[in-house]
Amino acid sequence: MEIYFVNVEQLAGKEDAALALLSPARREKAERLRFGPAQRQSLGAGLLLRHVFGPRDPAIAPGGKPFFSGEAEFCLSHSGRFAALAVSGEAVGLDLETVAPVREAVIRRVLTPEERRWLADAGEAGFAFLWTRKEAALKLLGTGVDRSLRSFRVLPEDEPMLDGRRICLRTIRWEDCVLTAAAEAPFSLPELRELPAEELLT
Repeated sequence: MEIYFVNVEQLAGKEDAALALLSPARREKAERLRFGPAQRQSLGAGLLLRHVFGPRDPAIAPGGKPFFSGEAEFCLSHSGRFAALAVSGEAVGLDLETVAPVREAVIRRVLTPEERRWLADAGEAGFAFLWTRKEAALKLLGTGVDRSLRSFRVLPEDEPMLDGRRICLRTIRWEDCVLTAAAEAPFSLPELRELPAEELLT
């Protein structure tokens, strides 16, 4: 597994140059977001994908997961200042979340009772830790959010069983974010590789 990231703030003022490099579907998606942080996140994700797979659009599996037939598996995520891309020879999930306050209603909607008890002592990054683990697991499956997030538990010691598949999760606090990668076989989280925007724009 490899994980690449770009600081999307480096794309400020270079949005048109980035748009010109993207595949048709990624360009259309970014253009719908107009200018601002959300568009730069989308541009950063598209540029990372182009860096690894070239300027073409992936196919979409029935569950909504994009893929390139016969090539490595991948998963994109973005939040705040960063966009990230995981690439692997096997199915992979990735989620990135900026640490921020969360409303109690959201906590009750997505966490199990055991997770809520753990969260009480987990500190400011606790919710992002749990959220990214749930999202990465579902992205690994490629099914989208097709079930209640309270239907499975992702505490630090957990390896949830979903759809008959054991999910291995690796989570780190990184910059002002939490990042989780997911795979079916045990793995070590690789060192994150930064790709400067200037390199992605060439």
